[in-house]
Amino acid sequence: MKINNQTRFSHPVLNGHTFDFKSGDFDVNLEVHEKPGVAKLALVSNTVVSEKDINDFIKNGAASVGIYATCLDTYFNQLDSIGLGKDVIEYPQGALFGRVTFRPMIWASAEIKGWKSDNIHKEFGEGGIQLTRGDILALG
Repeated sequence: MKINNQTRFSHPVLNGHTFDFKSGDFDVNLEVHEKPGVAKLALVSNTVVSEKDINDFIKNGAASVGIYATCLDTYFNQLDSIGLGKDVIEYPQGALFGRVTFRPMIWASAEIKGWKSDNIHKEFGEGGIQLTRGDILALG
């Protein structure tokens, strides 16, 4: 998966680089806890989604939250699900070495049909947004 801040989608995506939503945030605070002697790493996250519709999608199971970890030195690419609030991901010994990128994201875990919201920018139309499983809803 190759996603960066310049990636654009045909549907609204909540992030700090577009104006797809009039208000709302996707905020993930990450703390890295290393165990250098055994080359293990734990990632502690604290996740808040203040955009009402996306928060509702997560709570009813139509969307999922996760962290996409990439380490080019070890060819490690993995998307791990996390919950809202505090959560922990533990990575296996030796999986991460050198530069590691953690990308918080929210994606549709079920089909979403006819999504309408006054909070979405008008460029996405008024006919209702259709999302398929796997479509990105928010990027951190």
